[in-house]
Formats: sequence, structure tokens, C-alpha cells
Amino acid sequence: SLMPALERVAKNNNIELTYTGYSGCAPLLGVYSYREDQNEKNCYELNSKIFNYVKKGNFNKVFLAARWTYYNTGDYTGPKIQHLYTKQKKEISKENTIRTFRYGVRNTFKQYSDANIDVYLMLQVPAQESHPTKIYYKSFLKDKICTSKLNYNSVDFNKSQRNQYLANSIILEESSYFENITIINPHEVMCKNNKCPVGDEYNSYYFDDDHLTITGAEILRPTFESMFKY
Repeated sequence: SLMPALERVAKNNNIELTYTGYSGCAPLLGVYSYREDQNEKNCYELNSKIFNYVKKGNFNKVFLAARWTYYNTGDYTGPKIQHLYTKQKKEISKENTIRTFRYGVRNTFKQYSDANIDVYLMLQVPAQESHPTKIYYKSFLKDKICTSKLNYNSVDFNKSQRNQYLANSIILEESSYFENITIINPHEVMCKNNKCPVGDEYNSYYFDDDHLTITGAEILRPTFESMFKY
């Protein structure tokens, strides 16, 4: 969902982008996802191929984005998790998934660092607590959207941060060991006054509870500008 904003920035800087990914595949090297369609969508193989493609193609920047909480603690309502494991330890549990997540983050940073490739990793956008449609319905006042109610019904900054605490802590800690890792925190742009608005009276920034619309992604476009400067 970030691609329109990224493409616009790249076009303005005369840079071509290459994108790939699967839904539910953490962009981490050396880890497996426990999923029933493993034969069709092998996340381990996909990420290995991406890494080799990047090295052979002389790319010097890689941008990683994901719903990081999906691979460790889950969402607000419970542990809805995509379990991860390594070849050495195929244990399907929350504890092993968290250990594997940390290993995957560290391994990804190290391999790209050893290859002299800069990594820009964006932390997860603040997830709303319900679908945008429900939030907008609750925010009507006399047949029009009340912006104060819309803001009130949007997720609290602190609640979003608590939900992402473990994933963000692991990412930030592991990134501190490498000079070529830049962490982008969308909360700094998308939240203010202890709220992370779902949108305004004219446009929703989200098309579901945790994916941005084109309008929402545009909010982050100035943040992406620095990635394309040489």
C-alpha cells in the first residue's frame, strides 16, 4: 500500500524501483513461515532469491516494510500470529516465533550489511482498532463527519506503541549494531496529540484496519524523500 508514494518519490528523483513480496511473508532472511500454501508461497526461498537478485543487480538500497506484529505478538484483540521457525528448530509456538523473529532481523541486517547494501526499514504503521468504515459511521454528527469524534474514535498513540513494543524493540536493538540500517517510524508523522487519526472529513487514510490508502501513504511521502538522496 506504500508503493504509490514510493513510486512518486522515485520518479521525481529519476530512480527505478523493483518490488516483490507475498502477503504474510516477513521480509527476513533465513526464516520459514508456517503456512499451508508453503509449496506455492515459500517465504524462505522468496527472501533468498531477493537477496541474491539485489547483490547481482548492483542495487545499493533496500526498503523493507511489513506488519511486524503479525510475526511475534499479534494485534489488539489477541495473538493472531504467523508463526516463524528456522531449519534447525521447527517448533510452532509463540516463544519460538519471537526468537526466530529476532534471529531473522539480525540475520537480514548482517547479510545486507556484509554486502554493503543500505537497508531502510519502516516500522509498522499505527493500526486502527476497527475497520475505517465503522469508525466513520461512529463519527457522524447531524449528517456530517465530526472531526473531533473521528479523532476520538481513532487509535490512541500509546496503545499503538504498546502493541508494537516488542517488535520495535527487537528491530531497534538489532539495527544499533550496523551502520547501514535506517529505521523509519511512521508514528512520528501519522500521530499527534496522543492520537493516530484514521483520516479526515474528506478521506480515510486506511482501507482496512492496518493498511494505508493512497491518501494515507502520501502523508509519508516526505519521509521517503531522504531514501533517494545520494
